[in-house]
Amino acid sequence: MDYRRCLSCQWFEWYPFAFLGTSLPAMRAFMEIYFGQAGLFMAMMQAGLAVAALIGGLLSDIVRIEKVMMLGCLFLGGGSFFLGIGANFYTNLGLMALIGVGVGFAVSSSNALLVGMYQKRKGMILNVHHVFFGIGSLVGPLIMGSILVRDLRWQNAYSGLSLAMFGLFLIFSLVRLPASEQRGSSFSGNQVMALLEDRFFLLITMIGALAIGAQFALMLLAVSFLNEAKSVSIADASIVLSLFFVGLVIGRLMCSRLSLYLCNTKIILFLILFQAFMLLLVWLGDSRISMFSVALSGLACSGLYPCFLALTGTLYYRVSGTALGILTTTAGIGGIVICWLTGIVSEQTNVQLGFIVPVLSSMIAFLLYTTIYRPLCSEERGLQAVFTAS
Repeated sequence: MDYRRCLSCQWFEWYPFAFLGTSLPAMRAFMEIYFGQAGLFMAMMQAGLAVAALIGGLLSDIVRIEKVMMLGCLFLGGGSFFLGIGANFYTNLGLMALIGVGVGFAVSSSNALLVGMYQKRKGMILNVHHVFFGIGSLVGPLIMGSILVRDLRWQNAYSGLSLAMFGLFLIFSLVRLPASEQRGSSFSGNQVMALLEDRFFLLITMIGALAIGAQFALMLLAVSFLNEAKSVSIADASIVLSLFFVGLVIGRLMCSRLSLYLCNTKIILFLILFQAFMLLLVWLGDSRISMFSVALSGLACSGLYPCFLALTGTLYYRVSGTALGILTTTAGIGGIVICWLTGIVSEQTNVQLGFIVPVLSSMIAFLLYTTIYRPLCSEERGLQAVFTAS
């Protein structure tokens, strides 16, 4: 099988995020845990993703990328297979971290591969690639919701995911990238140090952590927030979450088209502002406004991660694997902290007040981004002109 077709199969790797948001109430009942403890599941998945994305990004600059992809499938399949076999909270928390490790390896390796392959169209190809995240995340809540409505075990969905990932592991073992599309072995520690000393890179990763972290918090907590704070039924809230992912797919297709005409810097500015406004409506609105705003937030969140990847891959193209790995790691850390803080504030006060955490996170991201927007836009345009001329 051609490796490009294998990349299109990676939508399976995003199922855990969609499954978790819809299955969280059932998981809480199964393990008899509180809302604050439940928030740790997304945090641990993000922790595993953060660590593996950094390691996977470094490995993608050194070894064959398909080996890193295989490693991701193995971890994700193993964690999904054993999740929920027992009701012990800490065991399942560790398995969720293992799932995050698998997602991190798969994401970092595929991002590095695509950025290297499509130097002139990074924004377009990364948005198209991450459409598969939206497709998987759209189908995921529907699968989990149908399982729960029929009073079946939520573990069945994760068991099916594990079989799909073991199948992908076998497929990738038969794939070998052409020599021209493998990563080089010129990696050095000095390149990493130079990257970490770059002020703009540090701000980009910080802003990405805040904005993408708010997106992860919305994905995980939207169903529980609508149910407990806005008195929306689980079934209706699950449909709203599915509509969120419909918006995610449509928005990424739109961003892939826009990136052919606009620089990624401009697209990111609009999306962060849109996200902050939608989250504010989710928090302050009544049940109908909140449901509508959650669904529309899919458009706001759609191109954030792909466009941040494209921008970073353009500005730091000489060490793209490492730079994208660090970006994904900090985004994962942002998801950990924001989900954890939202859970803690909700437990200490109420779910309604706890949702202010992702709202403030998105607003702060927008304010920080406005401070570096102009120089980033100018530098991106210059580099894109060089890539186009080459």
